[in-house]
Amino acid sequence: MNRYIRENNLFPLTERDIEVFGNAVKHPDDERLTHHAIKDKSILYTDFTKNMLRLANILDLDVSSITAFTGKAGEECLPHIDGEPDRSYSWRLAYYAKGNNSFLNWWMQGPVIEHRALELDNKREKEGDETPTGYSVIDTKEILFTQPINMKSAFVRTDIPHSVDMTDATEDRLTLSATFFPHITWYELNEKLDRL
Repeated sequence: MNRYIRENNLFPLTERDIEVFGNAVKHPDDERLTHHAIKDKSILYTDFTKNMLRLANILDLDVSSITAFTGKAGEECLPHIDGEPDRSYSWRLAYYAKGNNSFLNWWMQGPVIEHRALELDNKREKEGDETPTGYSVIDTKEILFTQPINMKSAFVRTDIPHSVDMTDATEDRLTLSATFFPHITWYELNEKLDRL
């Protein structure tokens, strides 16, 4: 399982975090999965944001972005990698705030169909460490691994094509997310976590 996802028990979400982020985003009716670059400055004062800064300090990293994803109940998003076709982002931290009956799938690598740019709320770069942006839709048919989304938070590997399956969900999903820099590999992340 650790090739794809690693449960995170550090800094649990508070009800206020969920309320503030839930009020800051609205899922479009015509989309399956939506990335939100949150403009609402109230998120800067949440425990979640403060805890992501604490976590970054523990991992000897810096916070790159605080964002959210919403998913539509009854839908499945397309397999994709986070980042650009030639430069993917290997992981993100996801906190599952609302929703039910969902699965994360990781897929065998196929050709890139399309790259889509995403707007980030507070993207930061250091010289020599340009963080990949956006996501690339992948044409692939074979699932390598499936994990039920029933944990409160997890480090999720995102350089392998993955998708969120919400076909059995009865309510829309809210996921809070953080990315960090400098960009390190999935294996480097796990080495840091093993030392905690």
